[in-house]
Amino acid sequence: MSRLEDAIWAGDVDTLNELVPCICCCAEHTFDHCRARAWGGCRGGDELTPHAEAEVWAAHYAKFHSMSREEFFR
Repeated sequence: MSRLEDAIWAGDVDTLNELVPCICCCAEHTFDHCRARAWGGCRGGDELTPHAEAEVWAAHYAKFHSMSREEFFR
C-alpha cells in the first residue's frame, strides 16, 4: 500500500494533512478541487460539492477499475 492508503486506513490525520492538505481557508472560500474533501479534512465544509464528488469517483474508477476519466464522464 502507499503511504496515503496507509494513512487513510489508520486514520492518521497528521499524515493526511501532510500528503493531501486542505487548500481552502474557510467555508466562504472553498474549492471544488480541494483534495482534502476526499478524507473529510477540508475546512470549506463537511460535504462534497457535486463536481468534487464526481472527481473523487472518477479517480476511484481510474485507479481501481482501469476506467479513463473520459470514459467515466461519458
